[in-house]
Parts: sequence; structure tokens; C-alpha cells
Amino acid sequence: MAMLNILIVGATGFIGKRLVHHLFEKGHQVYICGHLNAKKLAQQPPLLIYIDCNNARTLKNCMQHIDVIYFIVHSLSEKNATLDIDEKIISLFLQNTQETSIKQIIFLVDMNDAYSHAVDKTLQQLKIPTTTLRVSMIIGSESASFEIMQKMCDTMPILITPRWVHTLFQPIAIDDLLFYLSAVLVNKACYDNEFDLGGPEIITFKQLMIRYMEFKKLKKRVIDLNFNIPWLSKCMLTWFTSTRFSTCAYLIDSMTKSGAIRLNKINEIIPHECMSCDAAIAAIQRLSL
Repeated sequence: MAMLNILIVGATGFIGKRLVHHLFEKGHQVYICGHLNAKKLAQQPPLLIYIDCNNARTLKNCMQHIDVIYFIVHSLSEKNATLDIDEKIISLFLQNTQETSIKQIIFLVDMNDAYSHAVDKTLQQLKIPTTTLRVSMIIGSESASFEIMQKMCDTMPILITPRWVHTLFQPIAIDDLLFYLSAVLVNKACYDNEFDLGGPEIITFKQLMIRYMEFKKLKKRVIDLNFNIPWLSKCMLTWFTSTRFSTCAYLIDSMTKSGAIRLNKINEIIPHECMSCDAAIAAIQRLSL
């Protein structure tokens, strides 16, 4: 594949940071913008180009050189703050993408996040080929949802699990997600298309917790509750995992709906064997050694 000029919106999050290095290693020129520490990221090797997407003039000049845009809406974040910033960025995109040579917008969305779907529909107004990838939980170091689960298993003496831990979802390893993000790049079969992404297993949050504890050889009692008190669950997660309340609240709210793949049509276009949950957990532990 020829070198492309790629802009990543949301380059400072868990996924964005890894995607930056993944694309740079493939020989592409990467432009970045994000909410936090993006300038610091640009100063680190590999050499990147930082774009202030809140500056209309800077964005307009940049768009004349961009081939592909990745738009990553951060999951498990401060929802209100993110909403205000992303709305401004999207408005500037709408104003500055006319008469450009942009070939594709690749949009990564949380599978059950209504706000992310609204952003997706807004971006489709740009009349540029759009590829939407939907995921639920991502298994990887620094993944907020996975790290909350880790901290629950590592720190709570007894695991008292409410009803939401029995919701089915289909986690994907970060390496597999990066593969798909790269594989859809200027892939015309993926233009104006939507894909659900997930690993090979449909499991519950509780089953993933048990898998993790078995791998770490943690012997803890798990007590199921037959009722669900969301505010209590959010407070307990915040207390035991030392995670922001808003992040814990978003995780619990997202677990009220199934995160299993509805349409597995991406394998018809891009065949790929994803890692199992056990393999993904083992990969994280190897990296932490």
C-alpha cells in the first residue's frame, strides 16, 4: 500500500495511541488531534504532526493534504465534556472537508452508545465514503472497562455481583482491533458500510471475571445478587477500583444491553481469526512482565 496522509481524531486515548504507532510503522504519515496531551504525544518518536482541530484555519489547511480520517469517539470518558468538544470538531469538519481529496472516514463507535451513533450519522453528511466499526469491550492494557474488571478481581475480598454482570457481550483483543482498523483502510469493499467487531466468544462479564481469576490463580467467592441497584454498583466500583465515578457509571450503563455481534459480515471481506479471551488475557500479562 502506498503511503497515506492520515488524520486521527482522538489520538490520545487507549486506542488512538496504539493506532498512531501501528499506522506509522506501516509507513504512513500520521496527523493527530485529541483532547489531552496530544502535543506531548507529537513530540515523542515517531515524529508526528499535531493539528489543532479547534482552529478552523489550521484544520482547513490540513484537510488539503489528508487522505483518510480516523474518528475515534472515546468510550468510558466524561460524557458531557466529550460531547461539547466533539460537536465543535464535527462542525469544523463539516465546514472544511469540501473540495478535498479525502478518500475515506473510518469511525470507531461503542456498540451501544447512542451518542456515538449520532456522531456517526453527522459524519455521513460529509458525502465522503464512511466505514463504521462497532465494538463492545476491548481486552488490552489501559482499556478502562477491562482494567475495572481487573481491579475488581484483584482488590475485592468477595465479589458481590449484581444482575448486569450476566449481560452477554463479545470482547475483542486490542491487537485484533488494530488489525481491523488497518485492514479497512482505503478498502473499497468497506466504503459506506458498517461492521460489528468481536472476538470468537460470546460471554458474560461474570464469566470473563472468572476466566481472569483462573489465569491469575485467584480464589475468591462470587456471590450473585438477584436484583440490580445501579447507583450502589457505581459507588462500589468507584470505591474498590479507585476509578472515576463517571467511568464506572458509563461501564454499568453500557452493560444493560447486549454487546454481542449482530452482523458478522466483516469476515466475508476481511477473513481474520481473532484471539480468544484467554489468549488476550495472557498477552496482557506477558506485556506487563
